[in-house]
Amino acid sequence: MDYTLKEMMTICAAREIRNGDIVFCGTGISMLAAMAAKNINAPESVIFFETGAIDSALEDLPLAVGDSRVMYHTSCNGGLLEAFGTMQNRFTGTKVVGILGAAQIDIYGNLNSTVIGDYVGPKVRFSGSGGAASVTVTVNPVESTELLANPGMGWQTFYTFADEDPNLDGLPSGSAYIRFSWHHLEPADGVIDVTSITESLARARQAGQSLMIRVMTAGPTDKYTPAWLESAGCKMFEYEYEENGITLTAPDLDDPVCWNRFEQLMNAVGDAVGQEPDLQVDIGGVGLWGEWHFWNTTPEVPLPSHATRQKVVDLHLSLFPNSPKMMLIGDVDTLRYATNIWRICTSNTLTQLAPMMFGNTALWHGRAVASCKNGSTWGSMFGKYLTTPWRCTARLSTIRAAPFPRVINIETKWNDCSESSDTAWCFNPSRTLRQPKQAARFQSR
Repeated sequence: MDYTLKEMMTICAAREIRNGDIVFCGTGISMLAAMAAKNINAPESVIFFETGAIDSALEDLPLAVGDSRVMYHTSCNGGLLEAFGTMQNRFTGTKVVGILGAAQIDIYGNLNSTVIGDYVGPKVRFSGSGGAASVTVTVNPVESTELLANPGMGWQTFYTFADEDPNLDGLPSGSAYIRFSWHHLEPADGVIDVTSITESLARARQAGQSLMIRVMTAGPTDKYTPAWLESAGCKMFEYEYEENGITLTAPDLDDPVCWNRFEQLMNAVGDAVGQEPDLQVDIGGVGLWGEWHFWNTTPEVPLPSHATRQKVVDLHLSLFPNSPKMMLIGDVDTLRYATNIWRICTSNTLTQLAPMMFGNTALWHGRAVASCKNGSTWGSMFGKYLTTPWRCTARLSTIRAAPFPRVINIETKWNDCSESSDTAWCFNPSRTLRQPKQAARFQSR
């Protein structure tokens, strides 16, 4: 009997299929083998494709898995989620038989469907693995009572690290957040020292965390702006914070001298850590604490021009091209500019003031969202971020309306309840998680 090599491979593959098997098919011989099995030795097998066609009859050989003929007499037409969910489902996954084609196979069963020869300059380049990885790997979930850290989300330590923060009380934390002032990073003209940033990154890694940073140029004390800036020829603004009688200065970033000095500082930071894979960046540099506002300053310090604020955003994006980024919503116009050119996640603690909620992931476009006030006092600014976001007027409407995942970063540092009239809801993460109704509602949104 004459037959080709492809025909022999088809029949051999078909004989491996049993009645009741769920057969995952690729293009070509895979389809032929599944059709042969269904018509010869496994009539009760179920054929499905990564494009979502489940239990196909397959009277004609489709050109590819995207051919409409794969949907002929199906029990269900879904999509990638349904197809790969069928393979990983604990009930159906153990019954899935995958038929894979490859250019090469080694003695361990590893398949090559990518290139033959050098990857950069191969002799032959193939179409790639497609869904092969999902066919060859089976996930068998087991029940666990352990706390699992969701990468890039969850509890974020503030000026401390996971292995030394008692507030965590066993909760996982994937990120540490630290801000660095210009005064600290460049204490003398031209003497830029970013050791504190690199050491903090190393310390975060030691604690099993990534590091999020923000650079600040002004604040409510003289520990934010370098004293030498004015003598170096930078134009400065004088102000008092909350009319406390102390005269402070802030750099005018519209001034070319100030801008050049700020750019030099940021370039030094970028050179040191800009390519680090476990660094996240909170875009700052403008306003008090780098929060894009000069609230409560007398006289009120103006923000730089819109063009300069855009330059600040562009500078961060160029120096930290691979880092997840976030930005506060104090300056909506610049935030809108940033989100239109880069995938930035907006940070909002329900107070518009601190980057503790809405995390350190840059997978979704950020948008300004509603804030939460309690009378004339910001809801989580009772002296020491004493905060119970659920107690605010807006409650969880901000979280529910946010266009990114509901699992978010929440800071763990400020848990001193001494000034709170509602100590049961002081925002200590371990205590909060032990309030089941509120915690469950928070986590489920």
